[in-house]
Amino acid sequence: MAKTVHFIAGASRGIGLSLATHLSKNPENVVIATARNPATASDLEELSKAGNVHVVALDLNDEKTIESAKAEVLKITDSIDVFICNAGISTTHAPILKTSKEQFLSHYITNTLGPILLFQAFYELVKKGTQKKVIFVSSMVGTISEQPTFSTSAYGQSKAALNHSIRHLGRELAEEGFIVVPVHPGVVGTDMLYGAKDRFLADNPDFAPIFAPGGHITPQESAEKLTVLIENLKKEDSNKFWSYDGSELPW
Repeated sequence: MAKTVHFIAGASRGIGLSLATHLSKNPENVVIATARNPATASDLEELSKAGNVHVVALDLNDEKTIESAKAEVLKITDSIDVFICNAGISTTHAPILKTSKEQFLSHYITNTLGPILLFQAFYELVKKGTQKKVIFVSSMVGTISEQPTFSTSAYGQSKAALNHSIRHLGRELAEEGFIVVPVHPGVVGTDMLYGAKDRFLADNPDFAPIFAPGGHITPQESAEKLTVLIENLKKEDSNKFWSYDGSELPW
């Protein structure tokens, strides 16, 4: 039986690292995990000793590294079964009126354009895969119909734009047998969450419980449930917005 090849963009820490760790426990999986700087991604480098994990350098903001990452992946495999784009940033939670042009642009470039350009480059490899599953880690703050009451400004806008593109992409690739979905990973205790605490609470003080014990889940919990979700995705599940717990979210 052929092994299942998983490609994970943004796997040096947090959810991406936990996904790579969880998937690598199955010897029938091959995991290609990316990091902006593999030399400093010590946990990922340690994981690569398992034998079925390959680490590749990739920076979504640098199109040259997207092409070089593709070249490295082609040395490992000529097809990808499950494509997961997890890379992203969240550096401001200020209200719209206090968010700068630079902040809007940096989030859009990394969280929206980066994943799209990455998939454009890897499309042919995924097309050759047996599962053709394309997963973009988005966020519930990207929904339009049920927006949260706290400010997400540049981050929420970038995720909403990503969801828009994913929905179109799902329609464009439907006849080719692709399964294309955005997923909400949950409110996860990652460096991104903890690093945003002071900035977030400065503008949203009523949401302090999010950062307290029980207010969020661990990266390991998110990864385990995301893995189950991804494994169970069928063609009829494509072009829908899914939460890590298997529930469908509104666009």
